[in-house]
Amino acid sequence: IWTVNDTLREITGNLEIGLQTFDGNIKWKENISVQIGANQSKEVFSIRFSDLPSISMKDDFIYAVLRLDTGEELRKSYFFEEIGRLNLPTARLAIKAIEVKSAGNENLITLTLCSDKYARFVKIKPLRKEIDYSDNCFDLMPGEEKKVTIKAPKGTYFQIESRNSPPIRITI
Repeated sequence: IWTVNDTLREITGNLEIGLQTFDGNIKWKENISVQIGANQSKEVFSIRFSDLPSISMKDDFIYAVLRLDTGEELRKSYFFEEIGRLNLPTARLAIKAIEVKSAGNENLITLTLCSDKYARFVKIKPLRKEIDYSDNCFDLMPGEEKKVTIKAPKGTYFQIESRNSPPIRITI
C-alpha cells in the first residue's frame, strides 16, 4: 500500500488495512502507524496474497482506512472482480440521525447514514428541486456511519439509494 501526501505539511496517523466480506465479517486486519513527509509518496505496507486467509474473489474486498491525527478519515476499497461480477448482498440503508436548521426558505440538513451490509455508490437524489451536498456518491462499509450535509429548500423530497439497496424516501 502506497500513500501520497501532496500537501506542504507532514501527515501522521494510523492506517487500518483489512480483508472483509460484503456482509461485514472481518477475516483479517492490521493496524500500523504512518508518517508521510510533505510532498512525499511512500510505501507503508506490503503483504503477499498467500499470507492472507482464503479469499472469495466475488464476496470479499480489501479496505484501507487512514485516520489522520487531525481527525480526518480517508477510505479506499479494492475489489478482486469487476463491480458487476461481485456478489453484493442487498444492503439496508438507514438514517440514524437527522438534524435540521432552518434559514428562511431553506434548510441545512445533516443526515447520518448507515448500512448493515456493504452499500455501493450511495446517492442522495432530490426529486424536483436542486440541492447542495457535502458528498453525494460514496460507499458505506457494514456498520459505518457517514454524515452528509445538505442545503435544500424546505419541503424537499429526497430518495437515498445505492447500487445494492432499496431506496429510502424522506421529505424535509
